[in-house]
Amino acid sequence: MPSSVAPSRSIARKIAFAAGGASIVGAVTDLVVYSVLLRTTPSKAGPIAVALACLLALGVGLVVVKVVLSRLGVPLRRLVDAMSKAEEGDFLTRVPVASDDEVGALSTAFNRMLAAITNLRVSVIDQERELEIASERLGLQEALQAKSGELERRLQERRLLFDVLATSTSSLSLDDVLTAIARSCGEALGLREFGILLREEAVDGPPGLARHHPEFVVRAAYGFKQPSQVLGLRRHAGEGVSGEVARTGQAIVIDDVQNDDRYLSYGGLVERVGSFVCVPVRFRDEVIALLDFTRSEVRAFSAPEVALFGAIGEVAAHAIGNARLFERVQALSLTDELTGLGNRRQLEERLEAEFERANRFQQPLSLLFIDLDHFKLLNDRAGHPVGDSVLRGVARVIRQAVRKLDTVARFGGEEIVVILPRADKSEAIAVANKVRERVFAEMMPHPESGAQPGGAITVSIGVATYPSDAADARTLVSRADEAVYAAKRAGRNCVVGYGVAAPRTRASA
Repeated sequence: MPSSVAPSRSIARKIAFAAGGASIVGAVTDLVVYSVLLRTTPSKAGPIAVALACLLALGVGLVVVKVVLSRLGVPLRRLVDAMSKAEEGDFLTRVPVASDDEVGALSTAFNRMLAAITNLRVSVIDQERELEIASERLGLQEALQAKSGELERRLQERRLLFDVLATSTSSLSLDDVLTAIARSCGEALGLREFGILLREEAVDGPPGLARHHPEFVVRAAYGFKQPSQVLGLRRHAGEGVSGEVARTGQAIVIDDVQNDDRYLSYGGLVERVGSFVCVPVRFRDEVIALLDFTRSEVRAFSAPEVALFGAIGEVAAHAIGNARLFERVQALSLTDELTGLGNRRQLEERLEAEFERANRFQQPLSLLFIDLDHFKLLNDRAGHPVGDSVLRGVARVIRQAVRKLDTVARFGGEEIVVILPRADKSEAIAVANKVRERVFAEMMPHPESGAQPGGAITVSIGVATYPSDAADARTLVSRADEAVYAAKRAGRNCVVGYGVAAPRTRASA
């Protein structure tokens, strides 16, 4: 609060009293001097008296000026200097207060104002600092949240990779591994569809002129409305997006499938909308599989996600490679090395399983026992390498002549057995005649056939059927073996069913 100045201390009153007193003193002095001089020297002293009176008045005025300057000018100058410093930003300056008049009161008020400004400035500085600290904390919090989000995303990625690895190693069955990977990725990544295409070697053309080329077949599917129609779908290298990835070995990202003709939408089985990514799966520098990722939104896949897909491909590569290696090892233990057919062990396992199924569901089960005619004579005359070649050719023809669900295995030597689930005797005899005719027709061009009686490669086939001919698997094989010997006795190159009269001797088909 500014100090109030008493009327007796007012600088205005002081100046008025000083000036008035000086004037009165001057006037009185002038009159006194003038009167004295007139008495002594009335005529000559008049001007001198006036001059003295003026000098006296001037002296009094100088005294007044000095008093005013000392009492008012100096404090005001100090006040102006302080205000100038304050204007320049020096709010810590203060005005010395030397009197309790209006100038002193003004100086005191100005000092209080500077103190208030200083306090306010300190408060502002403190608030700015607090704001700066709060901003820093907010920035750190936002950065922490961003880092937390990034860490959470990376943890989710690692968790997904671990799940893929764990599920892929939970089974040695390739189909189980692929199904587990498809389910884990589809659920964790929020995909509309996810497919795994596995490389297979396709063979085109007749024997001797056949060409091998890779195809990629859908072996696992997630999210498809009709998965049974998608499974088994094939893509050649260079065909569609997946085919191009298979050919180049480079991932492809399509932000909007509607604007890319390479996207074939799985033969029209899925909607042609959204985004699509295809990633190659490499194992030992070879593309062994393809991973297809689909979402319904346009531009739905970010660069970090695509990088994650590549990491998934690396994990899947080892899982698929190991599962395939296990299948090969298992196949070697159940496969005849010369013909590629199942071996005796596989025959026994499959026959036991099919016999149990036939017995449980009361369905027929037939067995074909196939023997190459005059095979020992062929080996003796043409040599064992030729005999092996003929045996491989006959095995190939038999596989092509029967159904996929039928089992073809080498029983031993030149003997081959075919298991025909759900086939009665008449159906089995028809299949046997189909095999016999194809062997005769397709093996005819072989030059070594000149070493054979009749000039052709032929087979004799015996047929036995459960339950009419045997009550157990071992007996079924024995009855089919008896039937093939009956075919041999009947002249070879014929089919004989157990319990059925053998046909007449035939030298050709």
